[in-house]
Amino acid sequence: MNFRHTKSGLLIVAAFFLFGFSVCQAEGNNFASDGCVIERVEPGSPADTAGLKAGDVIVQASSFSIRSVEDLQAAVRATAGDLPLTVRREIITENIVAHLGPPVERGYRLGVSCNSSLNTMDGNKRTFVTPKIGYSLFSGILGLEVQRGHFALDIGLPTSGGIRYYFHPSGHSWFTGLYGSGYGLDKDETIDGIKYTHYSRIGGGTGGGYRWLWHSGWALELGATVGYEEEHWTNTFAKRWVKSILFSPLATVGFSF
Repeated sequence: MNFRHTKSGLLIVAAFFLFGFSVCQAEGNNFASDGCVIERVEPGSPADTAGLKAGDVIVQASSFSIRSVEDLQAAVRATAGDLPLTVRREIITENIVAHLGPPVERGYRLGVSCNSSLNTMDGNKRTFVTPKIGYSLFSGILGLEVQRGHFALDIGLPTSGGIRYYFHPSGHSWFTGLYGSGYGLDKDETIDGIKYTHYSRIGGGTGGGYRWLWHSGWALELGATVGYEEEHWTNTFAKRWVKSILFSPLATVGFSF
């Protein structure tokens, strides 16, 4: 068995997954389908003064966990003066204090318009189709991913495929999954004095990484895979094969719609 960078590769993958799991555990609700994504900030409002921006996700307001627009409205109405906010901006979580203005008819005014559960691109969407290009044992060099909720199916060329799980249904998220690949072709090749006429390769394994998915639809993923692979050379009378453990990087760019 031919081990390709086995020791260093496995150590890198193990560290990668442990780091990813630790981050997901530490972030807690930041990776849930909760929060309100800000669509617009009113100029001169308390939100504007506090530095809130369109695209920020409000996940906590004072003692209120924000799971809907109504939760945010309730937090604003129940607060006089300063309103502590926990906000996710891209992949960073920040604590911001908004100084609320004078009371209005239904309570204090924050000055934002939001969509509930907009940890997706349009507020309710949970299905994405993403053509992608790059290098990945999940989706090959040219691939397509279809995601429904936390789960996604990959297919690609050369013949690759996989299933993955996103810790966060959409937006920026860690992911992990299983992949498989294989192909065969007629190919004349002489090895150790024996002429072979057919070559094939099969493999499978696991991998993971991080996906950035912006509101514009552009997606970038980086990660790594580790798996088992067999290469076969055959002719009418003979067969040769090589087994190996393969560690491989993962990098693709795509557009989701």
